[in-house]
Amino acid sequence: VRLWLRYATQFEKLGGAAALRVLARGLEANRTSESLWLSYLRLYQELSRMGRLDSAAAAELQSACEDAVKCLPYSAPLWLFCIDRAQSV
Repeated sequence: VRLWLRYATQFEKLGGAAALRVLARGLEANRTSESLWLSYLRLYQELSRMGRLDSAAAAELQSACEDAVKCLPYSAPLWLFCIDRAQSV
């Protein structure tokens, strides 16, 4: 998991969308990694706020939040992120 996070950090320098793809690939192999989910969701939210994603990004972020809490239903940090995100919309 740490390698995926470090790999994504390298891609952030090239552009956030590339880092997002790296994290998505990491999640395919590690669906129950809280740190990968949080990094993915936070980066997705940041890119969406900056307008670097398309208009469907808000719905996709909501779907990603739902996927995250399905994979890790007892993760308080994931639940808090998703709840805070939903309240800010």
